[in-house]
Amino acid sequence: MTFFARFVALFIFLMTSGLRGQGAPPADPIGFATLNVPAGSQGLLAIHLVKPITFKGFVADVDGVNVEIAALLPANLLGSVGSGFLSVRQGRNPGLTVDVDSFVGSSLTMKDNVNGLLRPGDQIDIRPHQTIAEVFNPDLANLFAADLADEADTIFLWNPENQVPKGYFIDSAGDWLEIGNESAGDQSATLLPYPGAVIVNRRADTELDFTNVGTVLEPAYERVIKVWPGRNLISAPFTSVERVDEWQLFSATSDFSLQGGPSAAKADAFQLTYANGTRSNFLYYRQSLGWRSVGVQGDAGSTPVDVTQAIDLHRYQSGGYLRIAGEPETVPGSQALMSLRVAPVDEVEVSVRGGRLVWAAELGKRYQLQARKQGRKVWEDFGEMVTADGPTCEVPIEVEGSGLLRVIAVP
Repeated sequence: MTFFARFVALFIFLMTSGLRGQGAPPADPIGFATLNVPAGSQGLLAIHLVKPITFKGFVADVDGVNVEIAALLPANLLGSVGSGFLSVRQGRNPGLTVDVDSFVGSSLTMKDNVNGLLRPGDQIDIRPHQTIAEVFNPDLANLFAADLADEADTIFLWNPENQVPKGYFIDSAGDWLEIGNESAGDQSATLLPYPGAVIVNRRADTELDFTNVGTVLEPAYERVIKVWPGRNLISAPFTSVERVDEWQLFSATSDFSLQGGPSAAKADAFQLTYANGTRSNFLYYRQSLGWRSVGVQGDAGSTPVDVTQAIDLHRYQSGGYLRIAGEPETVPGSQALMSLRVAPVDEVEVSVRGGRLVWAAELGKRYQLQARKQGRKVWEDFGEMVTADGPTCEVPIEVEGSGLLRVIAVP
């Protein structure tokens, strides 16, 4: 570690030490988003919500793929799956996400060179990736199982780096099998890297309708993500904007801008897939004229966007990083997806386990689950009050729509 890095680490240690005794910050919010694929159709589903963090800290030094953290990293940093990613909570590039290859002590080895992306003093979070079995948990998602891939609902994960998909389905025994490689056995630990979106082929004669529940990655309104030439399937930030031109995708002065051009064939073009399974026309940014939709005259900046948005992006030329930003939580009105912690309530830390919310409880104490749906300014009681009869409480997740969940202790 360089002298400068040691100085930064010492400064961070003193700064965080000074905050001790003031109470731990509240856990990141729990979000929910109901996703749909009509019967007998194909859908692109955004998986915005993630696992809880296993580490929160500060960057001390950056050198290529090597990142020094100003604290020892926990043994469970990458969880049981052994794979995870770093996200910037505050710093040079808020919302940046980069995969972690490995770690030892206080040192990270990143998948990509992060010079110029991370810097000493950045506040970062690290968490494990999710698996397909965790996201499409049978307690939440009614996927149709069958022993043949062409009869079952199928899930396709798109690898933008090599432009190759891999498909999976659930057999009658409940195992996840890879299409074309069924003899390899159960693949339920297959990773669903953030912020990828998922292609779902619904073969059942009923709609696929399930609610994805998980932690909202902070800052909720902004992402800086790696993209490759060709097709990229992206889960947009879990934030409430209403139009494409509110996403701040194009900027002539940003290194992380969408690439504009004179036509869709010579620009980054993308299609939006909505929660109800419908899709927009392909959109692109026409230089000097603004947003355009293929086959439609006039401005396309008002193309609707919702919080469950998936983006099918076709990158025109070189790879790099793309910034997608909504509005900060402080913005009033419908664009503030949810001013998260303003009510003076005793909020408890909640985790998601299968299809249920779980939290540590005090025997005999009462708790209330509350939901704050997209576009609403108040928290509303959801379900019956729960009285703890042991050290933990849990309730099933039976919400519809999109928004945030919390549990409060009732005086």
